[in-house]
Amino acid sequence: KPSAMQMKTRKFQAAVAKQLIVLDYNKEQLAQMLRMSRSTLWNRLNNPTEFRVCELTALHDILKFSEEERHILL
Repeated sequence: KPSAMQMKTRKFQAAVAKQLIVLDYNKEQLAQMLRMSRSTLWNRLNNPTEFRVCELTALHDILKFSEEERHILL
């Protein structure tokens, strides 16, 4: 059974994936918009606690999360 942190990570990843589809972006474009390498983005998505606050703020602005989705980020 997944831990609470694993479940939160999965919800975070799903929210990001959903918005990438809605906005027709790919992860490479997202990495460029966040001014990070693809590998750094990949690492952050797999371990969201490693995101910096400024990166999460930029992610929120770029992907236009709803209020409900925003709570998943925090």
